[in-house]
Amino acid sequence: MICAKATTALQLEQVLREREGIRAAVFHEGMSIIERDRAAAWFAEEDTGAQVLFMSEIGSEGRNFQVCQQSGDVRLAV
Repeated sequence: MICAKATTALQLEQVLREREGIRAAVFHEGMSIIERDRAAAWFAEEDTGAQVLFMSEIGSEGRNFQVCQQSGDVRLAV
């Protein structure tokens, strides 16, 4: 999910992890390239990887995240 700000991505990841137990990764400009690579690799893992990836707009630049198996509608009361 692409968010307008990194802080939004971080907040959404925290809410899903703490409230729902969902494995969520983040990907934003405040992370080092190595941290971003690790987040992308975790999201790409089929069985034990992140179930959702929250990213700032940097995630839409130069990365291929077409590993997504499903899409859906998520509504959160934050």
